[in-house]
Amino acid sequence: MLRRPNPKGQSAVEFLLTAPFLFLFFFLTIQLAYTAYVAFSVQRAALSAAREISLTGPGDEESLYFKVGYALAPLASLHPAALIGISRAQCAYSFSPDRKKVLVQVRYPMPIWVPMAGKILGVPFPSGPSADSPAARALRKAFLLLGKAAPNFGSEAATPAYVRWMTFQASAVNEGFTNSTGF
Repeated sequence: MLRRPNPKGQSAVEFLLTAPFLFLFFFLTIQLAYTAYVAFSVQRAALSAAREISLTGPGDEESLYFKVGYALAPLASLHPAALIGISRAQCAYSFSPDRKKVLVQVRYPMPIWVPMAGKILGVPFPSGPSADSPAARALRKAFLLLGKAAPNFGSEAATPAYVRWMTFQASAVNEGFTNSTGF
């Protein structure tokens, strides 16, 4: 006696074979959109910091990180762990030899949320204390100005395992520049 194939069983097997690829595609699409949003935010932070330095001069390190943290703050609306990443952001600036331009570089550790893709696309999340970094101090100052309690930036509980460093450079004309004749 021959049995007829069960089409319901065949559908289940086909789904089991294609589901991992569908989920991977879905998660990669979300990660790609998140990457674009982070790239725009980091670029905006670099441009904002370059503009600030060009207008007011270098100032202190905390005010520069305050400006960068303020520009990166919308990332925290997507995921609370982004605040830990913002506290690990790095910022550096330099002037051209004639001091007519300022160049700012901002680096942000973008979390990779796709399961198992972090080992391929990223590096381990930077370890070490972030509670006393210039970015963390600037974020605490921002929370104080807003009248909200600052999170614990030394907490490693909500940190992602892998990140991809997003780096952008921006330059601006140094509007505080004066030459020897005063013009």
